[in-house]
Amino acid sequence: MGIGRKYKCTSCAYEFFGSGGRDRGFVATTRTFECTSCGILFDATIGYDGKDRDKKTSMFVRKVVKCPECKRKDSLKLWDYLYDPHCPREKCKGKMKPAANGGFIMWD
Repeated sequence: MGIGRKYKCTSCAYEFFGSGGRDRGFVATTRTFECTSCGILFDATIGYDGKDRDKKTSMFVRKVVKCPECKRKDSLKLWDYLYDPHCPREKCKGKMKPAANGGFIMWD
């Protein structure tokens, strides 16, 4: 069961609703990506139904992911709230934190 929640920047008004890193439901595996061109965060599906690992190497086989705004794939970085919660906005030095009143959803 995956979990999505609202994240807000501590310095600017940027908000994002998503998993905040790697997540997995019963059917899909997702990752949170940062587009360095657009300055946004978004979740994308990278695998389905346990088929997201190469059987020989046990490494994740990443699906082709593109930014939903600019459609680029060369400007994407993995983003994870636990390891580096920086705000994706270019000039902002704030940190993304779970919103106190943002709630969360469980997805499958």
